[in-house]
Amino acid sequence: LLTLAEHLKARGWRTEGYVSHGVLSRPYQFDQGFDVYDASVVEGRLPRDITTAREVTDLALQALPRLAAGPQRFFMWVHFFGTHWPDEVHPEIKTYGTRPVDVYDHQVAYLDTQLIRLLDEIAKRPTPTAVFVTADHGEGINTISRYHGDTLDEPVIRIPLLARVPGWPAGRIRRAVSCVDLVPSVLGILQSPKPDYLDGIDLGPLAVCVLAEEIVAASDGAATVAPPTASLGELAALLEQCRLYLGGDTGPMHVASLVGTPVLQILGPTDPIENEPYPGTPSRTLRVPVACSP
Repeated sequence: LLTLAEHLKARGWRTEGYVSHGVLSRPYQFDQGFDVYDASVVEGRLPRDITTAREVTDLALQALPRLAAGPQRFFMWVHFFGTHWPDEVHPEIKTYGTRPVDVYDHQVAYLDTQLIRLLDEIAKRPTPTAVFVTADHGEGINTISRYHGDTLDEPVIRIPLLARVPGWPAGRIRRAVSCVDLVPSVLGILQSPKPDYLDGIDLGPLAVCVLAEEIVAASDGAATVAPPTASLGELAALLEQCRLYLGGDTGPMHVASLVGTPVLQILGPTDPIENEPYPGTPSRTLRVPVACSP
C-alpha cells in the first residue's frame, strides 16, 4: 500500500512532512515517500506528550519559501495534534468557561490562529495552491468529559473536510464524503488515474456539480442539471435539445455549435478566432484578456 507521498514522489513531486505527535515519528514508518520528514518537535517526548500548533507551524513556514523557489511542484503535510487532551491554556486566546465544551473551544480557537498563519502565507504564492484541511476523527463532548476512539457516535465520526483547489467553485457538497476520497481527489487534480485498489472517489466532479446545482436553484425552473451521457452521440442528442450552451473552449461547446445550439463562449487566454464556435450557428464570445493571452 503506497502513501500519498509515495504516489506524488513517483510523479516527480517534492514531498515534505511536519508532524506534532510521537505516534507519527519515524519508527512508525509514516515517513514513507517523504523527502523531508521532520518530527523534531516530538523527538525525546513520550507519545502522550503534545506540542503546540505554533511549533509545527513555524517549521512549515520556514520550509515554504524554499519549496516555492524550487524547481519541483511540492506536497506538504502539516500535522496538528494540539486539540487533544491534555488541554493547554493559551493566554492570548479567549476562554469560554470551564465546561468540557468550553475548554475544547479554547483549544480549537488557538489551532485556528496557527492555521490562519499558514494559510495566509500560502495565499501569498503567485501560483495557486491546492489546500486540504481535515481530521482523522471528531470529538464527543458531554457534561463531564470529551471522548473519541471507542464509539461511533455522530460527533466522533463527523469530521471537517475543507478544500480550496484551483478550478473548484466555492460551495458545499451535500452528500457524505470521506477521508478515503483525499488520495483519489489529489490524483484527480493531477489528471492521474487512481490505482484500482484504492477506495474513495475524486471529489472534483462533485465540487463542480455544487455550482451547477446552485445555478439551477437560482433559475426559478428555467434550468436543470443535465443527465450523464455515455457516448458522444448521446451528448450531441442532449445538446441539440438545449436552448443555449454557455461555457468555455471545450469539446462539448464545439459539439453544441455543430448541432445548431446557440453558444455563449467565455474565454480568458484562449484565442477567440482559432477556437470560435461553428460559424453556421448563432454565437457570441465574452473574453477577458489576461497576461498570457496570445
